[in-house]
Amino acid sequence: MPGTIFLSSIDVSNRVSTIWTVGEFPPVSGHVGDGTTYICGQCRSFPLALNVGDGQLWDIDFRCPSCHKFSRSPTLPAGAPLPRGTVGLRKGDFHINASLDLPPSSVIASITAIEARRLVAGWGKTPDIEPLPTRILDAALVSGYLDRLRVLLMSRFDEQLHMIEKLAKRRGSASELPRIARLIANCSTSATSLGSGQGAIFLEDVVELSALVELMERWRRDPGAVRVFDGLVLPEQYHHSLVLLVAISNLTDLGNGVGLYGTRPPGIPVPDFWIQAGANRRLDVEVKAPEELQSRNRPLSREDGKNAFEKGRRKALKGKKAQLQHGEPGVLLLGGAGLTSTDLMTLEEVVTAQMASHGKRYPHIAAVMLLSFNLIAEGKVLGSGEPLNLDKALSGGVQIRYVPNPSYGGSIQIRIGPLPTPPRV
Repeated sequence: MPGTIFLSSIDVSNRVSTIWTVGEFPPVSGHVGDGTTYICGQCRSFPLALNVGDGQLWDIDFRCPSCHKFSRSPTLPAGAPLPRGTVGLRKGDFHINASLDLPPSSVIASITAIEARRLVAGWGKTPDIEPLPTRILDAALVSGYLDRLRVLLMSRFDEQLHMIEKLAKRRGSASELPRIARLIANCSTSATSLGSGQGAIFLEDVVELSALVELMERWRRDPGAVRVFDGLVLPEQYHHSLVLLVAISNLTDLGNGVGLYGTRPPGIPVPDFWIQAGANRRLDVEVKAPEELQSRNRPLSREDGKNAFEKGRRKALKGKKAQLQHGEPGVLLLGGAGLTSTDLMTLEEVVTAQMASHGKRYPHIAAVMLLSFNLIAEGKVLGSGEPLNLDKALSGGVQIRYVPNPSYGGSIQIRIGPLPTPPRV
């Protein structure tokens, strides 16, 4: 019958986070008007959850009050985020004497679902990655990162090597290579120089390689990461993909439920990712990395800031091909590398003025987010008498500014403040 799902039955020995009722009543009662009823998978008659929405119950086990057998709610998909405020159930049996009241945006997830999402989104350590034996900058460290990049890029890594070889044969300039190929070439040279004790070392490229590999390894299990990794080998998409990886990692670490959109259907505009704000509430985010914000060697001018904003606005917000369409709440994220605090302040002032002027046209846009990350290496490697520890070579970090749209008509926001308390388990 419409609006009904028969849950999968499970053996009593396989239960993890289980809700038991003391009496014959549905364990969960939701408030979604056209919601779904979950039926016991064993007796196929008793309702275990009434009027619930998609994404409200993940991997929760129920003991049927009628037949006393066990069933499990839908399993959290690999690319699905858990929203901030998700109620987690630890392993064990939970006895209740009345139906759990479930508001429309609330989510309950078992420890199984939470741990699965933790693995996909890279919370904490990834146990199947062999750690490098040292963080001291030497030939083995750089070669190790190159080997890991080869695993992540697969055949695309060999394509970059082929381009490097062709360039060397005709004695071309490294500036002709796509950024990812130039990174591979410079880091290969650095590994050789470190091994021999002489030659050029591209320290900032080595630091960028280490950051890129660790970001890619963090997100490689997410189904949507394929599209991001594909973008890294495209000359016009490298900075966009790098900013995207930095953004989703940082926002996830700040307690936001982040989901990557997968393959884009031809001709259909799709944002880069979304923030899951509740079971049925999300905020789309489109990333733009205009050239004005990349690896600057001079202070950002107001004119450059305005040009960067206008490029992002035109591509993300205007016309039928806009990734952030009217009717769906969203955020435009402008990101760059190496922006100073002064640069960000200038950009923030410019964007604030622009949103005051243009915000009414886009009432679905909650804000413009400004992001900068620094991958700066400091210190000498050779001839200094002391090896460089890569952990101590990094300075800067990620800076985020949030410029709200004064004409935003929605209520969903993004957390950019201090680290939150972990989900209740």
